[in-house]
Amino acid sequence: MTQIEASAPGKALISGEYAVLRGAPAICMAVDRRAIVQLRVTDGRRHRITAPGYMAGEWYFTARDRVEWHGAHPGSSFDLFTAVWSEVFAGEQPTVAFDLILDSQTFHDSAGSHKLGLGSSAAITVALAAALAEFAGRTSDVPEIASRAHRLFQSQQGSGVDLATSYRGGLVEYLMDSGSSQDLSWPADLGYRFVWTGVPIKTTSQLVKFGAIADDDKSLQALLVAAHELTTVWRSASTDEIILGLRRYTSRLEALDESAALGIFDGGHSTAARVARDRQLVYKPCGAGGGDIGIVVGGNAEQLADFERALMPHGLNFISAKMDSTGLAVRRRD
Repeated sequence: MTQIEASAPGKALISGEYAVLRGAPAICMAVDRRAIVQLRVTDGRRHRITAPGYMAGEWYFTARDRVEWHGAHPGSSFDLFTAVWSEVFAGEQPTVAFDLILDSQTFHDSAGSHKLGLGSSAAITVALAAALAEFAGRTSDVPEIASRAHRLFQSQQGSGVDLATSYRGGLVEYLMDSGSSQDLSWPADLGYRFVWTGVPIKTTSQLVKFGAIADDDKSLQALLVAAHELTTVWRSASTDEIILGLRRYTSRLEALDESAALGIFDGGHSTAARVARDRQLVYKPCGAGGGDIGIVVGGNAEQLADFERALMPHGLNFISAKMDSTGLAVRRRD
């Protein structure tokens, strides 16, 4: 019987947080924490779904015009799943039953208790859309399916940069207005490490505050300019210029945070930024901030190790993650 496995990487935003929502480009890195979706056709009468790393247990459903749960009801916990399912099958439901495994375990901390903020929902969306589309013969529609389902799940919020990065892999430059993306290169001599603040967050409140900022706000305009400048510099592949551009962008992000009280550098990020500056390194949150992860850029292995030692008394630690050049990957066996 048919078996399909699809996987997609998580992401870390290198630049463009908030700015991408107002037309500036974002730079985003795919990281090697992968969401894995497994689909296996069975001879049963109901579909079964499990989600290790997200929820313990198993759930059963059938689908005609929509997903109908049998027995235990997951409430809103599988709204993302039902959004993808509806986009793929659009009323023409499969005539066979599936066992589905949606595995996001690698997106949690070592204790398994907190999500790290590495884009697990986007990675699951891309992998799930690909697995179901592979079965339905709609493989060319995966980006569009994933985008529509994820925006429905997020109540039309978000830029789509996380989806584009999970789909493409590597380092991606992304524009929200056009939905376009292109590949960038990470210089071989540009050191980096990711930092886990220990504080998981939801970005809703920050996005609401950001939405109230006027387009002509001076701090916002300065951030947009810095985001454009950084992407231009990045294409030159000069490591020193990239570091300077990233330092300038980060200072503009701090200025916006201060003027708009977005809390971007809360949750330990301000401490990490200060420790980095003391060592001539650049540190910034990856994404909305207030917790989750950040990135330190520059220096050699010894300097980065010294930075890590200085963070530990503050409850901040490096996490094991690096760039994943492979985007969406799909395997099928009939």
